[in-house]
Amino acid sequence: MILGTQLRRLREAADVTPDQAGYEIRASRSKISRMEHGRVGFKDRDVADLLTLYGISDEQMRARMLASVRHANAPGWWSKYVTCYPTGSRSTWAWRVCRFGHPHLRACSSCTACSRQRPTPEPSPCSATRPRRPRSSTGG
Repeated sequence: MILGTQLRRLREAADVTPDQAGYEIRASRSKISRMEHGRVGFKDRDVADLLTLYGISDEQMRARMLASVRHANAPGWWSKYVTCYPTGSRSTWAWRVCRFGHPHLRACSSCTACSRQRPTPEPSPCSATRPRRPRSSTGG
């Protein structure tokens, strides 16, 4: 997200619209927005082209920004649990991990990495005491 924010500030300082920036990297305005908000990965080529468009010629700054691309695209701590993701969107699952914290998640039984990394927490008293909704006998 830091890299995206930096790119947005540079774009605004250069008085370049998202449409112009998208055209420069053969993408859409929407992709520029997703890049600036950290919702997609970065490509070295795209960031280099944007830096040129924004008038950034200082080689040290360009090198720092391109190093940030590699850092932003590096796998996070959750990547070693890739076999443990529940069915569904991985980004949603990663959001839940970040939002609710790692210790609150149940360790999966199929992955030895999970069982070694964290103990299985106590079940939540809320889910254990909540009454189940009765099923309809009419089928509809």
